[in-house]
Amino acid sequence: MNKLTLIGGAPLSGKTTLSRKIASRDGAVELSTDSIRSWMKSLVSPNGYPGLFYSDNMSAEDFYIKYDTPQSVVDGEIAEGRQVEKGVLALLKTEVTWDHLVVEGIAITPELMTKIRDEYRDREVECIILVDEDRHRIHDRISGRGLWGPLDSYPNSLIPKEVEWVILYNKWFHEQAIEYGIKILTVEQITLRPVS
Repeated sequence: MNKLTLIGGAPLSGKTTLSRKIASRDGAVELSTDSIRSWMKSLVSPNGYPGLFYSDNMSAEDFYIKYDTPQSVVDGEIAEGRQVEKGVLALLKTEVTWDHLVVEGIAITPELMTKIRDEYRDREVECIILVDEDRHRIHDRISGRGLWGPLDSYPNSLIPKEVEWVILYNKWFHEQAIEYGIKILTVEQITLRPVS
């Protein structure tokens, strides 16, 4: 692998959109941390990796009763991401033959990007954090497609809770990107102009 592009950010920030644009432009292989998480969950136990399973076997209503503040949801997502990080690092240690790999997802944090960039100095590592702190756009996207699952699979009354934690998670990613010196792009930047 000659080039690795890492794209992190909160849900709905445009990670998949940007990943697809880069893959289309460069002929790169795309990989989502959602896929890595699913793969890991089929291989490990909840006892060894509790963060991977923190929302399993719960309805949306039960989840938002148990995790009743935006911060508690963000904390759970961060903990899950730290568990998925182990799978990302394990994959990168294999002898992959792809020329360019794009990995995107909420588990791709600025801290992980820094670790990977330091570990793989022999290749080009591009790091991008996407943020969207526009409350109205986030609300409209969740209202149009759902977040917990498909929109019709849980009560619309939970959407305001989802908006709040997604906003908070975007702020966390933004602050972490500044702390670690990682490039930040906004939704507008990836939707209004070509990828450079």
